[in-house]
Order: sequence, then C-alpha cells, then structure tokens
Amino acid sequence: MIVCIAEKPSVAREFAKALKEDMRTFDGYQESENAVITWCVGHLVTMSYPEAYDMKFKKWSLATLPFIPETFKYEVIPGVSKQFKIVSNLLNRSDVDTIYVCTDSGREGEYIYRLVEQMAGVKGKDRRRAPADGPGAPDAPGPKGGRKQNGQRHPQRQVGKGGHHELPHHADAAEDAVSNDFGGNHHVER
Repeated sequence: MIVCIAEKPSVAREFAKALKEDMRTFDGYQESENAVITWCVGHLVTMSYPEAYDMKFKKWSLATLPFIPETFKYEVIPGVSKQFKIVSNLLNRSDVDTIYVCTDSGREGEYIYRLVEQMAGVKGKDRRRAPADGPGAPDAPGPKGGRKQNGQRHPQRQVGKGGHHELPHHADAAEDAVSNDFGGNHHVER
C-alpha cells in the first residue's frame, strides 16, 4: 500500500485522479485498494514558542536575547490537530510500506512534510518524492518511469498490490528523494 501526502486538498485530488483508482472519500483522505491519498492543510506542525523552553522567554527582553536553543521543540497546531491525527495514523498504518511526498518542492513544502513525519514518529517506511517531471520521469513509479542506465529505462520496484502507479505532473514536486535521515538538532515534544 502506498500513501501520497500533498500539501493541500486540491493537489491531493489531482494525485488521486492520476492514479486512476476507484477512490473512496473519507474524513481527511481518499483510499482505494492500493493507495491512500491524504493532505496537510498547510502547516500542521510548528516550532514551539519560546515560553515552551522557559517561562522567562514569554516576555521579550534584550536580556534574554539571543535565544538559541540546544534542541528545537515542535508542536501540533491546535486548529489543525484533527487533520494531523488523520495523517499520522495513515503514515503509521502497518499495511503502508511506501510514502510518496507530494508537497511543494521548495523548502517550505519539504519542511511541512518533514515536521509531520517527525512528529508522527514514522519509522520503517520507504519515502519517495513525487517526480518533478511527472509520469515517465527517471524516478517516476510505473511502466514509463524508472532509472536510466546506459540509455535503457529500468523500472523501479512495483508499488502496491495492484501494480505500478503513475503519479501526475506537479510543477513544484522535488527532484530528490526525501532523506530517511533528517539530520539537524531537532527534538519533538509529544
């Protein structure tokens, strides 16, 4: 089973259409026999305010600046906590083995997804980026995609029980795969 996670519902709907699956709509996601499509609603997770580190930082003062924490704290944004819980549960489902990150390719889109994954505690899943050039791109899943070696296309592993899936062109999708190691000195408060 694959999960595709987009930055917003409208982009998720486009990915769902491109998969050409019989998708059923649920609260916060769509699902077929082979794929789940879900979305953020912009940011679901944010950096904690300074007072989460120490109450002395609640009121800004030159005496407490600069404030550079040893580790950064994050929290789910209260107004979108319902969608975060939905996304977190989907990303951590035992039948999901591959996550396609379909957020915008810039730093913002990557940041949105990485914080969600980190806060959700996702482990043991294959992560891939939606290809920048759409179906047929070197990293695209499906019969037209795959890595090129010596001028020949070699398809990547089959995704899902139902065979290969082609993901739609998304102008902002990143070319590079999402790293399994997010690095940095980030700490998630759960």
